Amino acid sequence: MVRKIVKKGLVTVAHPKEAVNKVKKHRKRISLAKQRQRTYSQWFRRHFPSAELILHQNKESLKFAYQPLISIILPVYNTPKKYLRECVQSVIDQSYPNWELCIADDASTDPQVLITVKNFAKKYSNIKWTTLKNNMHISGSSNEALKLASGDFVALLDHDDLLMPNALFEAVAVMNKKSNVDFIYSDEDKLEADRHHIDPFFKPDFSPDFLNSCNYITHFALLRKSIVDDIGGFRLGTEGAQDWDIFLRFLQNSQQVYHIPK
Repeated sequence: MVRKIVKKGLVTVAHPKEAVNKVKKHRKRISLAKQRQRTYSQWFRRHFPSAELILHQNKESLKFAYQPLISIILPVYNTPKKYLRECVQSVIDQSYPNWELCIADDASTDPQVLITVKNFAKKYSNIKWTTLKNNMHISGSSNEALKLASGDFVALLDHDDLLMPNALFEAVAVMNKKSNVDFIYSDEDKLEADRHHIDPFFKPDFSPDFLNSCNYITHFALLRKSIVDDIGGFRLGTEGAQDWDIFLRFLQNSQQVYHIPK
């Protein structure tokens, strides 16, 4: 018996045995994916920083010989209130205290965005904000956020990102060990709506060839602000690849890069 399978206007002919094998292979892939997810979930729970560790890091931060101000750049545009609140809260919860959050609202049409930003800024003096009269897109709004920054390093954050509570502490610990470092980046994963962490990206140490092929660094990344200023910040017209563009131009001025394998 021959069965016709029609999909997207294309007609293919498949033998029942071949169809069964395809189903078996598909189920096997799903099973392996679920197994990998269970394995990563277990790994994640073992490595998530405990409340005791965060408290310890908070105290250890005060002992650092070098305690730079970290300016976190956050362009926002019509961000759902839930995601924006969680993003900002993940900065507030950092175990390293010497930071400022520089938010640029890119002329959001949703009034809840600016209301949420203002409410946070009222409570925390180290949260700065500006709102744009016209939509300037991601590069332009990032540059407006940069204008608010006064730190030694700038850190790049998207409006739907969440920082692990030890993110800044780990970066500043590196700065205290390697005084000439100009660029720091970490590993990352993704968070599903049900709060499960998935798709871990355990990145390699600095690889210029890999970076020339694709933006494997993405987030979380911190860059020395003096160099960011020297190269003119984000370049208009690179929207969608603005981080990759600034990384490549930054690295023409310094290749003092450190990867935090966490």
